[in-house]
Order: sequence, then C-alpha cells, then structure tokens
Amino acid sequence: MSINPVTRAGTALLITLLMGSMSGTFPVLAQSNINRPRLIAQQISIPAGTVIPLNYEKADKILVSKSDVIPLTLTVARDIRDRNGSVVIAAGSEVKGTLEAAGRGVRFIADEIGLDGGNRIIPLNATSRLITTTETLRKGAKTQDILAGTVAGAGAATAIAAVTGDRKIEVLDVLAGAAVGTLAGWGLPTAGIVGGSSVQLYSVNPDRDLNITLQSPLVIRD
Repeated sequence: MSINPVTRAGTALLITLLMGSMSGTFPVLAQSNINRPRLIAQQISIPAGTVIPLNYEKADKILVSKSDVIPLTLTVARDIRDRNGSVVIAAGSEVKGTLEAAGRGVRFIADEIGLDGGNRIIPLNATSRLITTTETLRKGAKTQDILAGTVAGAGAATAIAAVTGDRKIEVLDVLAGAAVGTLAGWGLPTAGIVGGSSVQLYSVNPDRDLNITLQSPLVIRD
C-alpha cells in the first residue's frame, strides 16, 4: 500500500519534533510571508496647473519698485484636496518665496512650502500671474496717506521718501529686503527717481494678485 505524500511529510515532521523534544532542540521552521503586512511609501502628486490661493494678512497693498526683490511668507487660504476629497495641503500652510520684477511687471515666485505645521519643507515650483498694476506718486504727497495699510519694498520706500520729502520712513513700514537695514533711522537717497517730482511703482493687491499656479507637479511623500 502506498503512503500519501502529504501523510508521509506530516509523519516525518512529527518524528523530527519528537526527536527534538528528547534532545532539547527544535528545528527552525520557515515562516510564511504571505500574511505579513508590507509598508509601502505613499506618494501624492499634485499636477502642474493647479492653483493654490494664498493670503498675506500684514497689509492691504504692497508697493514694489523695479529694483525690489522682496522675500515674503504667505499662507494657503483654503484646504487643497485630492480627487478623493482628502486634504493634501492644509489651509494655513506657509509658502515662502520672493516678489520681484519680471518683464513689464512683478510676480511672486514661490520656492518652498511647509507642511505638517512647518515640520516638512518641500521644494515648490510655482508663480503668481504677472502683476502690471501701477500707482503714480507725486511730489508733495503725505507719507501717511501712501502707507496707510501698505507695506513697501526697500526700493519703493526710497522712491516714496523722494516724492514726500520724508527722509526717515520708519523701518516698520518697509518689507524686509536686502536694503532694509539702511532704512532704520537714516535718510534715504533719491537715486533712481526720474525728475524727482513723481514716481511710478507696482501696486500689488494681496487678496487678488498672489495666488500661485504650479509650474511642475508637486510631489508629496508620506
């Protein structure tokens, strides 16, 4: 009579275990990986062309000259969700970049975003639309009228000082920039002010102008 192979294998295993019990040692049995969970890193890709609305709550208007390169930190205005409705970028996340001249206007160029309360910094390739709105300031204007609810780049502050005659615009009225240190308590030069009677500056409305569009996919890895 032939013995079923499965029965034969089971008998051999039983004999091995009995022998092990007598010697105090047991064979190492191979463990199956079939039911063992595997951790797989997830990756979310937000496509190029996605618009991310941003807020800047420190001012109602930003005045910028052609020479200004202004570092800005903006916040995401609302949750950005994927196609399943899951939040991938939370409202309040900080976006850092610079507001600078570009052709016949200025634009905000974003270079990083902070997720998870700023604990994760991810490179960002996104820009605002080109902002071409201008404001002409004329000689004799009052500084308080110009700067009410407004912040200005260092170059714009120089221009404002020239047309208003206010040689000591307070540093708090001016956005941080490469030349901001020269504005604290010292008179400002008039260089670059054509004619000295008026100056044209770019005028940025933070509620409307600073939304950014992804120029390449934003990849977020868990």
